[in-house]
Amino acid sequence: MKNSKVRKYFGRGRKWVFTHASKSQGIKVWLLKRGAALALFLLVFAAASVVKIHAGTSDSGQGWLWGGGAGPNDGTNTNVGWISINNTNQGGAVNYGVNIPSGTGDVSGYAWSENIGWISFNAADLAGCPQGQCKANVSGNNFKGWARILGIKDALSAGNSGGWQGWISLSGAQYGVKINADNTLTGFGWSDELGWIDFSRAKVAMACSLAFVPGTKTMNESSSDKVSLQEVGSSCSCNNVKVASTNAAVVDGISPTAVNFSAPTMDSSDISFNTKSVTSTATFNGIVQATSDNCGATALNLIVQNVPDCHIACPDSIQVAPGGAAENIDISSSGTECGGLAVSSCNGSAGNITVGGPTGGNCTASATSAATFKDSATAIVSTNVGSCSTKVFVKRLGWIETNP
Repeated sequence: MKNSKVRKYFGRGRKWVFTHASKSQGIKVWLLKRGAALALFLLVFAAASVVKIHAGTSDSGQGWLWGGGAGPNDGTNTNVGWISINNTNQGGAVNYGVNIPSGTGDVSGYAWSENIGWISFNAADLAGCPQGQCKANVSGNNFKGWARILGIKDALSAGNSGGWQGWISLSGAQYGVKINADNTLTGFGWSDELGWIDFSRAKVAMACSLAFVPGTKTMNESSSDKVSLQEVGSSCSCNNVKVASTNAAVVDGISPTAVNFSAPTMDSSDISFNTKSVTSTATFNGIVQATSDNCGATALNLIVQNVPDCHIACPDSIQVAPGGAAENIDISSSGTECGGLAVSSCNGSAGNITVGGPTGGNCTASATSAATFKDSATAIVSTNVGSCSTKVFVKRLGWIETNP
């Protein structure tokens, strides 16, 4: 680092240039006094800020950097002031921003300072850095590489930078920028000409997107249900969200077909719809789609189950004798698609009563010799088209039971 005298010199010089020379009248007087060479440097510097106006559109970085306070290891003051890393900070018409990954990945895009112009994090502007890795990126949660002040870079190319390079180091032996667990940034970058740049007022915003919850849903044919359409991200305000079926022969009746997520308190909406009849159970990927102007698109996958036209019924009750033979639980069916009816399971055993099967296409019920008329159970007969139940009672031989 520089000694205190050098820091004091640069601090005063920066403060004079960026405070006094930024005023139009001051520029005129200063240029007249300081000569054509230094005047050309400032003109090139200013021109560079203009020609770079079409900056990057990535904007996962939010907030501000600060170049006006003491650094972490000494009292160096940059006097640069605020640096915006997202055009939404100022509401300007120019779309720019710094794209910062929430995990390992490359940093790109542009930041803007009213005092020093555009600062680039793009790899194309960072070749030939002073040392180490040139490309700006995040490894784990730590920033690596460099950024560069484009006005100084362009002035250097024109031979009018006064020896300045415009580099900003994002990490060093005793300093660096990193991402905290809550996606806020912390730490400092370092410029040999301008001193410390504080990143602690910035954060990484999760990219805004849309999502159906659940993303895959199972429904019976000819039925109605709903899913939740949600914004993913913070302060997204997804605009012009449209919801539609991609196959009206399978899904129709979508409501609502338009969602207004512009209200800050609204970040989800229930989407209801109907399924049509299908000849067999099938999966329809992307059957319902949601699109937006600024949050991309998402799609719902739907498994529509074919439900045969077949209805089954079990007897209300049967009686079994203690220690006697098992009794069949005979089911009846009605409908046009019962040809493939099959019993899949038999359940409901309780105490001295056993529900068994399927045997010969039926469920059965039996009772042990210790069973009495106080014993009972509910047999559940399950088939490929549904289930039904039967009450099982015990009748002791030779008894005649009547209701009082």
